[in-house]
Amino acid sequence: MDHGAEYLMGTDETGRGVCCISLKVDEAGVAELRRLAVIPALQGKGYGRRLVEELERECGRRAIGKITLGIVSDHVELHEWYLRAGYSDSALVSFTHLPFKVQYMQKNLVTTAHATLSAAAT
Repeated sequence: MDHGAEYLMGTDETGRGVCCISLKVDEAGVAELRRLAVIPALQGKGYGRRLVEELERECGRRAIGKITLGIVSDHVELHEWYLRAGYSDSALVSFTHLPFKVQYMQKNLVTTAHATLSAAAT
């Protein structure tokens, strides 16, 4: 387990665990989304999206303004999924101990909430 991280598990209609995600908040109050996983047979059915949305709501309840994450840069489909969910690229990093680059992404929740409220007021 990841020291200091919190975990959220999603279940199907029978109560069976089918997906999970973790959240770790650093000293600066920035949340890191980690370890999103969905059983392969259930990918594309909205389980992951609902978990990410719940994690974002939890961050909002805690007044956390930013969520970050890292993915394998070559995973184009996952990158596009996070872009559709409102995340933007923040850095592309090479590590000597990894055979791939890591694409870091982020979502500013304060800006997102403010934009939604502004749009609703007009």
